[in-house]
Amino acid sequence: STPMGAQQMTGHFETAGDKLTGHLMSAEGRQDFTGTVAGDKLRFELKVEQPMKITLKYDLQVDGDAIFGKVKMGMFGSSKLTGERIKG
Repeated sequence: STPMGAQQMTGHFETAGDKLTGHLMSAEGRQDFTGTVAGDKLRFELKVEQPMKITLKYDLQVDGDAIFGKVKMGMFGSSKLTGERIKG
């Protein structure tokens, strides 16, 4: 788990070949990202400024409507990520 506990967010992902773009939305705001796609794997980084500077490294896998994987959080270790596609 993260130092601050579980966090809910909504992600928007778009792929074009091996390129990934999108954003994550949480109570703290929106952050855009770019990354890569390899098969069912999505990889991207987010540079966070508040409450402290840290780079989050996302390594995710998509399986149907499910998404899961790990987020490396620098000196805080890593955290599991799970989610599901929102229809609509």
